Amino acid sequence: MGFYDGRPVTIDVIGTRKQEFEKPLRVAAERHELDTEALIAIARATFAAPDRPVSLEVGARIPD
Repeated sequence: MGFYDGRPVTIDVIGTRKQEFEKPLRVAAERHELDTEALIAIARATFAAPDRPVSLEVGARIPD
């Protein structure tokens, strides 16, 4: 995980098995107050498009 101004800006999933990535991302999200669902969605995108950079920008949640 890379940080800028004390906040995480990169999360490395290289070498992570497709079946094993959710639990570590849930832990990281909880520890750093990140959007768990967004992290899991972007991780799934990295597996769908291997060998390509993938980025994610997350805004505030829209109230129901």
